[in-house]
Amino acid sequence: MVKNKKLLVLFCLSLIAKDIPMLASTPRPEEITRRYQIACKPVGRLETNGDFNFRAGSLLCEQDKIEILNGGFVKFFCYSLGKTLNLFGGTVSELCGKPRAMSACDTNHRRLCPKPKGGISDSDSPTIIAPYSSLILQSRPDIAWHPVKGATSYIVRLSGERVEWKVNTNQTRIPYPKDQPELQFGNAYELTVLANIATEDKDLPSSTKILNRLTQGEVQNLEDEISKFKTILNLPADELALDLSDTFVSQNLLTEAVEVLEKRAKDNSKDSTVYRQLGDLYLQAGNRDLAEKNYKIALSLSNGSLIVQKSNLRQLKP
Repeated sequence: MVKNKKLLVLFCLSLIAKDIPMLASTPRPEEITRRYQIACKPVGRLETNGDFNFRAGSLLCEQDKIEILNGGFVKFFCYSLGKTLNLFGGTVSELCGKPRAMSACDTNHRRLCPKPKGGISDSDSPTIIAPYSSLILQSRPDIAWHPVKGATSYIVRLSGERVEWKVNTNQTRIPYPKDQPELQFGNAYELTVLANIATEDKDLPSSTKILNRLTQGEVQNLEDEISKFKTILNLPADELALDLSDTFVSQNLLTEAVEVLEKRAKDNSKDSTVYRQLGDLYLQAGNRDLAEKNYKIALSLSNGSLIVQKSNLRQLKP
């Protein structure tokens, strides 16, 4: 009778275990997958053990297949969704999806398109480059634009829901004014930069961009998911920054993607992938000078072995 009770308990525990992910003890640093160890653009990272081929801390590519041990599921942080998924098996691309390639280069911003030769001319309009994308997470983003040849100063205007201000400056980058109301959740704003330049034309050279701030729910959900992800795996600082950057890019939040990698650069990161990815993001944003600067740093840290940076640098040359 006692033996039968023990068998019944073991059987019940086995059924329960199938519905519980095999939680990882915090992986050791050498068990964490780094970007340079894989030959693809990762779509996310495993948070728990329980897969036949991969362990907690592994970066997965879209063609990788989840094969669960002993039933149950694994937890996987998906960049394109910006959240943790419970995966029960299947190809990663079917479960999570590939991070969307985002670029400021479109029909409305052809001046920002990367060109095989030469650069964006210091010419006729103060093309807005920051915020780097129209969708934004922050309530007080920095604002930057390309200089206009012959401009003596610039006028920056922002208007929208409960926000209306104008600033005169001789710089090409300004912080969001501290004395002005912040951008409201879920609202759109029109940002305009005009160049003061001696001209016979009545209209000053200008550039306009529509900014859309995420809703409060979207901001909170993303921040909550990122906070949970940070605490689950003891990721090295550079890998965590790259994961967060990929997540922001997948959410079309290019400004935040750039800033998280810039912080690592300011902290004197020695990871060439940080600078390569930062170069890619600046190229998408239309800032060719900073793209070139970061590609060169990436090359120096990798002893000139990164072919992608060499190719991009050749395209940036005049």
